[in-house]
Amino acid sequence: MDEIVELVDDQRDDQIVKLRLTGVGVRAIAKQFSISTAEVERVIDRMLAHIDAGFRVRTARLELERLDLLHRAYFAKALSGDTAAGQLLVRIAERRSALLALDSPIRVDIVERQHEVTPAPTSTDRIRAAIDRLTGPSPPAGKSH
Repeated sequence: MDEIVELVDDQRDDQIVKLRLTGVGVRAIAKQFSISTAEVERVIDRMLAHIDAGFRVRTARLELERLDLLHRAYFAKALSGDTAAGQLLVRIAERRSALLALDSPIRVDIVERQHEVTPAPTSTDRIRAAIDRLTGPSPPAGKSH
């Protein structure tokens, strides 16, 4: 009996995923199957591949292997002058670079350097300095000799 229920659930889940893949909204699917939108989301999560770091690495490795196969198949043609094969090899190289993040921008850390700017002396400062050179330093303001 449990096997029959599981089979029915699997068929329903397949239908839900197919509907979602064709663009049918989650609410419409939930209404069609008399289930909640949360259940529709759980079905989709359960039925589709989980994308984690391991999945990404496996997928990248498979894609790189496929690119290598294509590269080997068209390399001799490109060397013999087939421009279409040469263009394909360039696109394969670009795709490989993208998968391996070889074209990523170089990281640049911007460091803000702060330094004190000494203000230029005013005309009054220059006159006072000239007088001090002639007469010696003047006493601080408010004090007399």
